[in-house]
Amino acid sequence: MGLKPEAIDVMHSRHGKTLRFNGLSFARVRLMAGRESAWFGIGREKRLLNDQTRPELERLVEDLTAYRAFDGASKRHDFYRHSPESWLESILRRNIKLLDANLILAPIYNQFRTAAADKIDLLALRRDGRLVVIEVKASPDRETPFQAADYWRKIEHLRRRGELRRARVFGDLEIIDKPPLVYAVAPALSFHRDFEYFARMLTPEIELWRFELHENWRKQIKVIARRNYFE
Repeated sequence: MGLKPEAIDVMHSRHGKTLRFNGLSFARVRLMAGRESAWFGIGREKRLLNDQTRPELERLVEDLTAYRAFDGASKRHDFYRHSPESWLESILRRNIKLLDANLILAPIYNQFRTAAADKIDLLALRRDGRLVVIEVKASPDRETPFQAADYWRKIEHLRRRGELRRARVFGDLEIIDKPPLVYAVAPALSFHRDFEYFARMLTPEIELWRFELHENWRKQIKVIARRNYFE
């Protein structure tokens, strides 16, 4: 992480840690037979990290620095084009107040698991104690309202049962007795044309907000429009 702290973050799991460069996974740390080992590489090509391969890791980070940046050397490079949603999510995770000043910066959870196969992009808490489910998209997805509603249902189930409080997911911060809000976040041109039609089909109990971002979100997060679908 010391090679590029402003771009690298860590995702924790039961199996170890995954390091991401602007949302792109490039290294993994695992505990095996009581000893930590690390691998690096993009995609399926992984190398074990040791004294001999460390220069290769450093070159990989240099390449990521050159290409996976808003002003990258080539916008056609795989490093730039790969996993745009993870890139956007990683920017928001570092400073969620760019989206909504009422959100608490820490703790904030990315890829929060509600079940074995379900992972919420971001789970946050507002200053008033209201939970917020944040669904991030970087390309049009017709199912976004229904996917967000499904995550809302699962988080609301955990909240009502008191499991989030007992697990101290947000430490000593209070989670108030209200259903979560849902924020659907995407560049303005990346909302599917049917989004509004499907959003209005949801029960009014789900307070769904649409956040439209400036298209140049890699350089700067700027909310250019927001609206709700529950009034």
